[in-house]
Amino acid sequence: MKALLLSIVILSFLKAHSQDTTYFDKTWKKTSKSNATHYRLQSKEGSRIKILQYYSNDTLQMTGYAESIDPGKTDAFFIKNGFFKYYDEKGIISRQGNYIKNVQIDEWQTFYPDGKLYYTENYDSKGKETGKLTVYYPDGKIKRTDNYSKGDFKNGKCFTRSGNDTTWYPFLTMPEFPGGDKVRNNFLAQNLNYPIYLAEKGIQGIVLVSFIIGSEGKIENIELVNKVYQQLDDEALRVVKMMPRWKPGTQDGKPYRVTMYMPITFKIQR
Repeated sequence: MKALLLSIVILSFLKAHSQDTTYFDKTWKKTSKSNATHYRLQSKEGSRIKILQYYSNDTLQMTGYAESIDPGKTDAFFIKNGFFKYYDEKGIISRQGNYIKNVQIDEWQTFYPDGKLYYTENYDSKGKETGKLTVYYPDGKIKRTDNYSKGDFKNGKCFTRSGNDTTWYPFLTMPEFPGGDKVRNNFLAQNLNYPIYLAEKGIQGIVLVSFIIGSEGKIENIELVNKVYQQLDDEALRVVKMMPRWKPGTQDGKPYRVTMYMPITFKIQR
């Protein structure tokens, strides 16, 4: 009888602390272990789900808590609720902060590749940047302070390493299609081919394409995030590959790689 009770206790303990492993490819779609670039361990802790994500080399990539896994979204999607930490492929912390229902709140910290504090920023309960953005030199001295309210920039200052005021410049700028969004839309309209036979069949939709704008403005790593139909998917990829180099985005005054998401709409005109 004691042995039976002990077995039941052990079994209950294992169930309560068991972990499920899910493997993902580079687009965060579920895949096999052999094709994975990341994998996730999840386990139930009370009303929350503990998430541990790893790179394929078994280095920790992220820790945090989920309120639930949403089956209606991609396999990688979960509702973040709590404190999260992110790490690079060497296992060095890169970013950390709080979420409430997938919304960034309170203070977030971002780190240099060696793990030293790079900058801090603050978000209100709606996820809009608020308060002070503070950027530090690698030696810990303040490099800039920018002030925000409800997501809008208000004012800012930049400093030399010796602490003197210097010329202010935007901390973050996004990549830009040469000539701007209007020129980009015209480019898509002029180059996109919508096969008549597909329109006649009523096949339409929005193909979502992701790509990276490199530090020199070159388009890289083009991927389909949302597919509609083979020919339309292929056409969206073809046109994105035709785009000229963009003006690269900048962070802290230096060009940097930015992931972009572009919806391409195929709509039947009545």
